[in-house]
Amino acid sequence: MKELVDLGCDCAVEGEWSFGVARKVFQDFAHVLCQRFIEVPSNKDLVNLVLLGGGTLALDIVMRKATCNRCHIEPLPYAADARGWLDSQMTKQNIPIEELVGATLVVEYDVSLSRKPENPVLPMAKFHFACTGSISSPDRVYTSVLTEKLWALHTVS
Repeated sequence: MKELVDLGCDCAVEGEWSFGVARKVFQDFAHVLCQRFIEVPSNKDLVNLVLLGGGTLALDIVMRKATCNRCHIEPLPYAADARGWLDSQMTKQNIPIEELVGATLVVEYDVSLSRKPENPVLPMAKFHFACTGSISSPDRVYTSVLTEKLWALHTVS
């Protein structure tokens, strides 16, 4: 008797993962990589981005490697969070881990430093992000792009 595999949707297949569903899920993963970075960045990531000074940040989430302006750096905390999220989603969707060949996030960003007008002693950083998230399977690369997000970093209390 073949076992039905729950795909986390309104369908199931006998004995193996449905690649049609995998395409939709992997495309969503690529989008969420960008969305999570742009919409809910951690304060640690923002501080590190100020210190790195702008340019191109490339995070290889599967290989746990990172570069900023083509220089090797320690991966930002976001990379470990993203890897944990991907692993949990792969498990939740019953996708075999072999189907995830790669996951990358490339962030083009500008950062500008200024002072708060109401209190010039306090520094402020403003960011502009353009993210490209990619998920690679054995036969395809799924890509998503999000741009035009402005973040301001203020002092932490």
